[in-house]
Amino acid sequence: MRILIFPFYTTADIKSCTSYIWIKNLIRVGLQDPDSFFYLPIPAECAFDFSDVKHPRVKLLPMPMETNQKQAMSVAPGELRNLFNDYRGKYFVDAIISTHPTKGAELYQWCISEMPNACIQPYLVSVVMYGLREDTQVPDGYKMNQAISLGMSDKIVYQSEYSRQGVEKMLRGVLSSALMKKVLSVKSDMPLTSVPIAAIEAVPMKPKPTDAQVVCYGVSLNGVYKYADIFRIFDTMFSGGRNLRVIAATSSEGFGRRKKETADLFTHRYKYYFQLTNRLDQKDFWSWISEAHAFLFLATSAESSFSVVEQFLLGQVGVLADSAYAREVTYPGYPFIGKSELEICTMIRHVLDNYFTEEVQEVLLKQKQFLRDGYDIDKNLSKFFKGLSADVAAHKASRPAYSKAIIEWVGQQLGTRTRITWAEYATFVKSNSEHHIDINVMRPGYAGRSIWRSALTKAGFVDDCQEEDPVFVRVPV
Repeated sequence: MRILIFPFYTTADIKSCTSYIWIKNLIRVGLQDPDSFFYLPIPAECAFDFSDVKHPRVKLLPMPMETNQKQAMSVAPGELRNLFNDYRGKYFVDAIISTHPTKGAELYQWCISEMPNACIQPYLVSVVMYGLREDTQVPDGYKMNQAISLGMSDKIVYQSEYSRQGVEKMLRGVLSSALMKKVLSVKSDMPLTSVPIAAIEAVPMKPKPTDAQVVCYGVSLNGVYKYADIFRIFDTMFSGGRNLRVIAATSSEGFGRRKKETADLFTHRYKYYFQLTNRLDQKDFWSWISEAHAFLFLATSAESSFSVVEQFLLGQVGVLADSAYAREVTYPGYPFIGKSELEICTMIRHVLDNYFTEEVQEVLLKQKQFLRDGYDIDKNLSKFFKGLSADVAAHKASRPAYSKAIIEWVGQQLGTRTRITWAEYATFVKSNSEHHIDINVMRPGYAGRSIWRSALTKAGFVDDCQEEDPVFVRVPV
C-alpha cells in the first residue's frame, strides 16, 4: 500500500510542530507493515534533518511549503499535482492521509485523472488535527474548504469527541444534507491525541522534589490555554509564601517576542521562581518537565492537548477546568476537575500539599492506567493501519476494472514472467499494444495509470512497495 501523507506544518521549527510529531509516529508504526511505502512532502530549504522518518520505504519530497498556519490554509504545493496525478504523474498512491484542514479536497482532485471514471481513486483519510469551528477566527472560505475536504473523505479521524462535535456543528451550516449525512456516517474510534507511552515511560525521569512544590506549564502561549490566568494563580501561590517553582516549556517563541508586559514580568518578578524554555523536541520536553508534581489546564474550548496526556504519564496530577474535553481525557469520576477559579485554586493547593499521600497517588495511578488503555499511539495506530489496509482493499475491489480486455491482454502477454518494473511494463505495453500506448503519459479518454497498474495486479502480480517506483512480482499460485 502506497500512502501519501499531506501534512499541515505549523511552524518552521519542525521539531515542535504538533502535526509533524503525530506524523512521525504514524510512519514509525506504519513501517511495521512490510508492504507499506510512504511519500512525505517536506519544506524545501529546511534546516531540520527529518532523521525521525528517514527509511528506505519513506520517500521525502522537498518542495516549497508554507509553515505559517494561516497562509498554509490558502495554498498547497503545486508540485504534488505533477508527482501524483493519475494521467501524467510519477508516483502511485493508494491512500492519502491528510492533516491539512483546508486543502485535502484539492490534493485529492490533483491525484485523480481529468476523467475520474478512468482511474482508481485513492482512499482519502482526513485527520482533523486543527478543526475549524464556528468560532474559529479564520475566513469563512477556509471553513468551506474544510467542509468540502471532509465531505469527500472516505474516513475521518478526529482529535476527540469534543472536536468532532464542534466541527460537525460548523459543517451543518455549509454542507448539503447529503454530504452532511456522509460525514456523519464516517467515524473513527481512534483518539488522535494518542502518545507514544512506552517512549515516554522509558525516558529517565527526574526525581520529584520533596523540599519544593513544582508545577508545570507545557503548552503554547495561546489565549485558548488561558496562560495569563494560570500564571496569575501560580503567582498568587508564590506570593502567599509557598516554596513554588514553575517549569514552563512552551512551543511559542518565548515571552520577550510576544508582549512587553509578559517580558517585564520575567524581568522583575517571575524570574525568581519560573524556569522558562521553548521549542524543545519530544524527549527533551519530557525530561524537562518530569520533576513537576502538578499542572493546571484551564482551556475550555481546546479540542485536545498532547501535553495533557504526556504530563499525566510523567507523574503530574492535573487540575483541569470543567469542559467536555477534560471529562473525555480523564477517567470517570476523576476528582480534580473544577467549575470555578476558587475550586481550581483549592484543588491545586490540595494536590501539592498531599502529592505523596496514598490518596493522590491512587488517583494518579488510576489516571495513568486509563490513558494506557485508550491513548497509546502504538496500539491505536496499529489498529488504524490494520483497518486502513482492509478499507483500501475493499475500496479498490469496489472499483471495477476499466476494461476486462486490458487485464486479459496483460495476463496473456506477460506469460510466465515473475518480476517486472513499472518502467519495463511501460515499455512492454508500448511495444506490444495495438496503438502503442504510452501508459506514463495518458491521453484524455484512455484508462489512467492506476487502471494499468490494477490490470497488472489482477493478472497475478503484486506491487512489493519496497521502492519509490513500483516493482511487481508474481504471486505464487
